[in-house]
Amino acid sequence: MSRGVSFTLPIGYADGKGGVHRTGIIREATTGDELALQTHERVGNNERLRDVVLFSAVVEKLGDYEPPGQEIIEGLFEADFLYLQMVYREITGEGGRTGTVECPACHAVNTVRFTTLFSDARAAEDATRAPVEWGAGEAEA
Repeated sequence: MSRGVSFTLPIGYADGKGGVHRTGIIREATTGDELALQTHERVGNNERLRDVVLFSAVVEKLGDYEPPGQEIIEGLFEADFLYLQMVYREITGEGGRTGTVECPACHAVNTVRFTTLFSDARAAEDATRAPVEWGAGEAEA
């Protein structure tokens, strides 16, 4: 029994035979899925490849492909891949916080989502460091 969530990709996977596959089902990762990521020979610290391998496991269906597999996930358009990342973050509770804002001109009230700017503390720390400038006579380490 699947506990997956239905989605529709903005563009869709073009299968090379004229078919476009946009609808699918994605589920949360299991402990086994996460363990498989840790032992995958190519993933290492490559977060992008990690998501490709993860989506290969958690996307249960994409159009006629059940499951689609890594080759099809790698063949998605960038917009579709980013959309899958957003859907996955939503179903795992990592979607960010929301706030209510009012337009000062027309007074329309909208809910907006504030996403995290950095995925981990190290990235945030690196971004706050001043750039290193190499002057004449200084050697790079």
